[in-house]
Amino acid sequence: MMLQALPRAVLAGGITLFVYAAAGAASLTTEKEFRIDRFDWEAEPGLARSVKRLVVRNDYGDVRARSAGDGPLLVHAVIQRLGSGPDIGVNVERHGEVLSVTVVAPPGRQAVSEERPAKTAVDRADMVVYVPEGALLEATTLRGIVEARRLKGPVEAETLDGEIRVDAAGAVRARSSSGSITVVLDKAAAASLIETRTGTAWLSLKEGSDYRLIVEPGGNVTSEIPLKEDTTAPRRRLTALGGAALTPVVVRSDWGDVEIVKRKP
Repeated sequence: MMLQALPRAVLAGGITLFVYAAAGAASLTTEKEFRIDRFDWEAEPGLARSVKRLVVRNDYGDVRARSAGDGPLLVHAVIQRLGSGPDIGVNVERHGEVLSVTVVAPPGRQAVSEERPAKTAVDRADMVVYVPEGALLEATTLRGIVEARRLKGPVEAETLDGEIRVDAAGAVRARSSSGSITVVLDKAAAASLIETRTGTAWLSLKEGSDYRLIVEPGGNVTSEIPLKEDTTAPRRRLTALGGAALTPVVVRSDWGDVEIVKRKP
């Protein structure tokens, strides 16, 4: 089934909205025949250069981010039509230097309710975005994976039950309720925060990095970097200093375990 782009619309305030949906998408709750649709969107060169912040929300599957490098800003999605719920689609909107990519149900819906879809009777969309060099990525899922691989800019990732995997040169803020978090920081470590409730938090730091590591664990801690107990803190806190020790890197869990590894430059 080919995807069909709806006409481009200009909203108040000069915001340009690109809305894409599956051709013949049903808005009623009816039993559907299983099928797979593809969504592909490419920014014009001028738009890709002006984007400083890419905001992605997908409550229906995974978000994987890759560096666009010298290439174009791209959004790809594979949509599986499942169950009896309404079809889903992808909205791409520009707000100045911000590009927003949102999976919505039904297709074309502009507002995204805080109500999250149930685990059953909904479509699934798995997405790959190519991030302009240096741009901030904000990625949110419900139960899916957020994976950002070798990005040059900062990353903010959040998911309820899914897993987070980030390898970035910029600052990282990663939050998950029950999923595990894996973060690989560049040698020039940027201020970062890793938070999980019950999942495992895994952090990799290069030898020779500048950091002030603060670990506030609720579970067990395994570390290749020697940690010192901070007895003045209101909760259990372990610390370590590396290099100039100017950059705070905080790892916090309520009940999950924490693992810190040190890798060669």
